[in-house]
Amino acid sequence: IPKWSSRVPRVMVVPLDDHEGDIGTPPVMYSAPVPRVHIVRRGDTLSSIAARYRVSVKSLRAWNRGNLGRYLQIGQQIRLGPR
Repeated sequence: IPKWSSRVPRVMVVPLDDHEGDIGTPPVMYSAPVPRVHIVRRGDTLSSIAARYRVSVKSLRAWNRGNLGRYLQIGQQIRLGPR
């Protein structure tokens, strides 16, 4: 269809198997596994790590009790969940 055309292309549904009216099993969506630790890189902060993995800073502190000092160190491992 040319760019200037106002017509909307039609969509055709093609069955995935031989059963009449059945379009088959929908595809399964898999998400990537969540890592268990984060390796601190230059510029990382506890709040940026928490935001990246959608957890709270409070939770990160609890899961890393004794492992977190005043500052993060490059290469330091931050646990992303309970033991």
